[in-house]
Amino acid sequence: MSFFDTTPVGRILNRLTKDIEVVDMRIPMNFRYFAKCLTQVAFTLLIICITTPIFTAVIIPLAAVYIISLVRRVF
Repeated sequence: MSFFDTTPVGRILNRLTKDIEVVDMRIPMNFRYFAKCLTQVAFTLLIICITTPIFTAVIIPLAAVYIISLVRRVF
């Protein structure tokens, strides 16, 4: 309690608002980058599957093995 008694309200408010501003500015930007990257990967795989059909026959079993190993590792 002595911290709040001796520290002016402006300093406390300044520290809290700076942290909240960082969270408010960075989370949407990071989400946008994640969505852009995910979209690029999905479209790249789609174009590769369209142009090389044998790739689809190989990537689907590999993806299934990868997902199963992830599920087993998590649980």
